[in-house]
Amino acid sequence: MSVPRSLLAIALLAIPKTAFGQIPWPAAKQATAKAAPPARTSTLRLAAATTTVTEAEPNDLVSQAQLVTLGDIAGGTISVADDVDSYAIDLVAGSKIELDVLASRAGSPLDPTLTLLGPDGVTVLAFNDDYLTPDSHIESFIPSTGRYFIQVQGFSGIGSPTSTYALSFGSVPEGSGDPPTLYTGRLGAPMGMAAGPAGELYVADIGAQRLVRVAPTGEITELGTFPGEFPVGVVVDGFGDVLVSTTNSAFSAGRILRFRGGTVSTFTAALQSGATMTVGSDGDVWVIDPVGRVLRRFDPLGAPKGTVSLSSLTHFAFDMGLAFSPAGELFLSDGFATIYKIVDGVPQVAFQADPFLNGLAFDKGGFLYVANGSRGRVILLTPDLQVEEDPFARSYLSGSTQLAFLRSADGEMTPRLLADNAGLGSTETDISGIIEMNPDKIRGAGLRIGIDILPVANATLNDGVVGADYADALQLTGPPLFGGVSWSLAAGALPPGLTLSIDGHITGIPTQAGAYTFAVRGDADERFALKTFTVTVTAPAVSVDAAAADLLGGAPLDLTQRRFLDLQGNRNGNFDLGDFRAFLRANGQLPAPAGKEKP
Repeated sequence: MSVPRSLLAIALLAIPKTAFGQIPWPAAKQATAKAAPPARTSTLRLAAATTTVTEAEPNDLVSQAQLVTLGDIAGGTISVADDVDSYAIDLVAGSKIELDVLASRAGSPLDPTLTLLGPDGVTVLAFNDDYLTPDSHIESFIPSTGRYFIQVQGFSGIGSPTSTYALSFGSVPEGSGDPPTLYTGRLGAPMGMAAGPAGELYVADIGAQRLVRVAPTGEITELGTFPGEFPVGVVVDGFGDVLVSTTNSAFSAGRILRFRGGTVSTFTAALQSGATMTVGSDGDVWVIDPVGRVLRRFDPLGAPKGTVSLSSLTHFAFDMGLAFSPAGELFLSDGFATIYKIVDGVPQVAFQADPFLNGLAFDKGGFLYVANGSRGRVILLTPDLQVEEDPFARSYLSGSTQLAFLRSADGEMTPRLLADNAGLGSTETDISGIIEMNPDKIRGAGLRIGIDILPVANATLNDGVVGADYADALQLTGPPLFGGVSWSLAAGALPPGLTLSIDGHITGIPTQAGAYTFAVRGDADERFALKTFTVTVTAPAVSVDAAAADLLGGAPLDLTQRRFLDLQGNRNGNFDLGDFRAFLRANGQLPAPAGKEKP
């Protein structure tokens, strides 16, 4: 089975090149080969004959960099192995530079790499190897005024006298969502993101194979690591737990893990691969399974509820987008050029554009923000999926695959829209972090993903005894809700003999020992509570001598013991000889009858 195509090779080009396991480098690079690039209106795709600057050796070192200006097109040759061509350009804070290497598209054998260095000549601000084709492309935000440096090399140091190129130095037009600001940096390769209820952000850092929490203050806390797995999707579910979808290093199995406080458990392992996730207004969890070519649905407790076949899709990736609209319609992007709407369980084409369409985020007004990672931009669509602005914003680093709206400290949705920047390089100096769009230009507060499931006050329920009266009552945390709560059994079964009333009372007389796990649901207005309990039922202590004495008129047993003995036999409401015989057989003191015996 081939590895599904993914933008940024599932953002794994930022991971050490041996991390693919069965995809050794440079085979990993080959696995990311993409379709022919779409036509661009940019003036950067020019023939080498139009160059305005000719490379002059020696220029391997930053100190030897050739000075150029915006609008220049430098023609050069990576003439020998390990040749490096260095250029310098003076830029002002807030500008956006677009660098494009034309080589293979013009018939050159060169497979270039492109690096943008900061004014110190050391710090890597952006790096690119392949951009849709073997040629390289960078779009980067310039944070401060100074002289910046650009270097062109051959992949793996390969060069030859015919390895010619043209390097264009252009500027990027602003969108309404510009300028972006760095929300947090120094992540391995961030991918999935989810807003927490107190203003925090949870990030699946696929590069470092970990889940992190980014506090509103910017502090990063590692919540868990995933040896042998890649964390891809992340959501906060109705219980306030963090769910993380993973796929293993062989892309042959996946699961969803639940992080609750300091504990980690398996939400489900019923995946071939785990990718982008979301939560519906009913609390159900949806996850794209790219290897299985299916969209899977689970209830809030992790039980499967159905699937949507994605076999009709042409493209699959781990950076696909998935989001509900304010109208409750489910949309997904294929990670390439199409957004689909799920209608009656079938994906239908809703929008198409140039590759690559990745993460999706709706605001409350229904406007849809779409990440386009390879072209480093965010697109804004109207509620009827018409292009409102393209680009709406640029991320300027290494491409955005997923988007997320932040919540405030009190849990309210905000217009603060974040985009991940997975990074394309493999050094510690690569900028891989989270970028925030200009909040003043966002159309409205983000649409809340999922719901808050009402909290059940009961930490546990009473255990029971066979034959003893049982009583317990379900309650919600907080003051009583207007209209009350209607309770029902959501999954599993109560211990035999017990019933659950609509007002939350569990009563009856347990008739069979054992451990019984079940889920209860409480509906109140348009919200609901959901919780799983385990009730253990044990048998009362009754000796054979005590049972015989009671039967013969001696010391009487208590009511629970007499009920227990009656339940061993004919269950006629009285402890009699038939019950005693059944009790003796159960204790191995009387042989089982040869045939069926009447009580």
